[in-house]
Amino acid sequence: MRRDAPFLAQIAVGGPHEFSSRGVVHKRRAPFGRGELELRSGQAATVVKRLDTALVGRQREVEELLSGVEEAEEGTGRLYLISGEPGIGKTRLADEIAARGRKRSALVLWSRCWSASGVPAYWPWIQLVRGCIGRVVGPELSSLIRPAVTNISRILPGVIESPGDGWAAPLHEDPEEVRFRLFESVLSLLTTASNTAPLILIIDDLGAADLSSLMLLRLIARELYDSRIFVLATYRDSDMRSLPPLADALGELSREARIIRLQGLHREDLGQLLNDQPSMSSETLDALHLATGGNPFFVQSILKLVSPASLARNARALSHGRIRFVWGLRATIEGHLTPLTDQARRMLEVAAVVGREFDVDVLTRSSGVSNDQLQEFLTRAENAGLIAEIPESGGRRFRFVHSLVADGLYEGMPSQERRRLHNLIAEATEELYADDLESQLTNLARHFFESVAPGASERAQKYAERAAESANKRAAFEEAVKFYQMALAAMGIAKRTDRHRRCELLLAMGEAQSRSADDGGARDSFLQAATLAEQSGDGVLLARAALGYSGFHLGVPESCTGEAIRLLESALKALGNRDDPRRAMVMARLAAELPGHPSTLVRRGESLARAVEMARRSEDKAALLATLIDRDRALACPDSVEDRFQNAQELLRVAQEIDGRYGRYSLHMERPVLQRLSRPAQRAVRRGGAGGSRMSRIC
Repeated sequence: MRRDAPFLAQIAVGGPHEFSSRGVVHKRRAPFGRGELELRSGQAATVVKRLDTALVGRQREVEELLSGVEEAEEGTGRLYLISGEPGIGKTRLADEIAARGRKRSALVLWSRCWSASGVPAYWPWIQLVRGCIGRVVGPELSSLIRPAVTNISRILPGVIESPGDGWAAPLHEDPEEVRFRLFESVLSLLTTASNTAPLILIIDDLGAADLSSLMLLRLIARELYDSRIFVLATYRDSDMRSLPPLADALGELSREARIIRLQGLHREDLGQLLNDQPSMSSETLDALHLATGGNPFFVQSILKLVSPASLARNARALSHGRIRFVWGLRATIEGHLTPLTDQARRMLEVAAVVGREFDVDVLTRSSGVSNDQLQEFLTRAENAGLIAEIPESGGRRFRFVHSLVADGLYEGMPSQERRRLHNLIAEATEELYADDLESQLTNLARHFFESVAPGASERAQKYAERAAESANKRAAFEEAVKFYQMALAAMGIAKRTDRHRRCELLLAMGEAQSRSADDGGARDSFLQAATLAEQSGDGVLLARAALGYSGFHLGVPESCTGEAIRLLESALKALGNRDDPRRAMVMARLAAELPGHPSTLVRRGESLARAVEMARRSEDKAALLATLIDRDRALACPDSVEDRFQNAQELLRVAQEIDGRYGRYSLHMERPVLQRLSRPAQRAVRRGGAGGSRMSRIC
């Protein structure tokens, strides 16, 4: 055992504590003179192996979940959420439902979330889609899912790894439409697959999921009612308090989901779990239950480190509070690491820096050991139940069985050592994947960002920017925001003062925030970008910031109107008097933002007319469409019916010529307006009276 290793059993009263090493049993003397605690350093005892596999005290929860599975089998899909503290048995309960589901001929698919920044967006859904595609058999069903898989493979190329598929090329469409198509295709794939057999989807550790994945779960939850899909997701109670996005998502999901909150095992259940231990007296059991709160993982940790016989000898002291158990994260995992040599433990520490899942080749280069040695260490860790091989990886990829072990190893290292390892891992990844860096952008950005090596911040910025662009293409806007933030932070660490580049990154981040419906965050980003553009006198960037701040066509909240007008006026001045599509858009947006007061009507009308004419001369269809949309906003009043009717006709014509989101959206919005502003309605307005009243309601 390591010299500085903390122990699960710590003496609660004062005095120096002796520790001596004699063979395979370590003894720590209790100062109250009632014996010694024997601390295991060998293989786990039978009781620990039983704890790994047995499921007791969860019969009510199992029955409730199986009733949900039965409902899904009959065509009414269900979503269940299992919450509880770390180690309480959430994953073990999900394992039980998975095993029962397989016996009922259900198709069971697992995904495990991971919170590290190197994980790609939609990671839990990528795992589920891969599993679904890999399990679907038969030409008839394959032809049914082909359209959905084609769309998914275009948006998330890494999902389908077979190079011989030849199903589709990547999409190059509007990102927001791509996101909708992705969500629809994933739902279609899962629903189609469930027609042949009930589908059980298990998402473990939901608190580590990215925001895009949570949005997709919310969409699927709403569509479960007439499907044969059973979804089971787990999360930690503490994540609800520390992760506001998860709390928001769970608040939405609670309308569709049934929530099961796991508590610690009752004393009787713990006794049933340990009933094959002759040395486990009633008094010892009471003390163990009191110390652990019935948490199975904590019980397992104690019994891996402290023998039942030693606990029995000190049960009286335990029950009287003479000894307490201290549950720091490192203390909790220490008992699980005792079977390992120092070298094997060191290998796991490096693996924990790589991530919850790790690549053997990267680990070999980063740890500085030979491949034969590494295989020996991996085998030891696997036999100890600490890691597991990822299926179908050919022994090249492993994962930590319990995230607490990975987290504890990572947090237990000195910060400088962690940063050194991050740099080694980044260098190894860059070298190993030199021909396929695109697949490792998120990992490279994360590891270089956490490194302190010379030049690491510049490389972190480069990879973070590329990762953000890649996320945008996959319609993972929340993920893109995260990497734009990382790129900006890397610029700050490197003390780079490139205002132009910083402004461009803020603009890109603002656009991603806007697409993810974070309007407040988008306005903050656009305002920062506008400040930098004003300082550098860049009219083009200032125009982009002003247009972004003022929104697409719905405008800004009344509290932000003044700032929007100021930015638009500043951008108009910075662009000068030349004909320019951006100047046309800024003029039209400014006219639309000005209050509809009689004193501003003339100015608004003149600005709108000049903006539309300028956009027409530029032959920039997108700019013309934007100016026509803003003109429609400004003309939405009873006195401008004829002008609005003519504007709507041109808007529809231009929208039909543009193959993009704004064009299709504008078609959708303006067709009803054009129908209402038809000739009979115009004649009613000209006649006045009741017709005029009706037209005021139309506008």
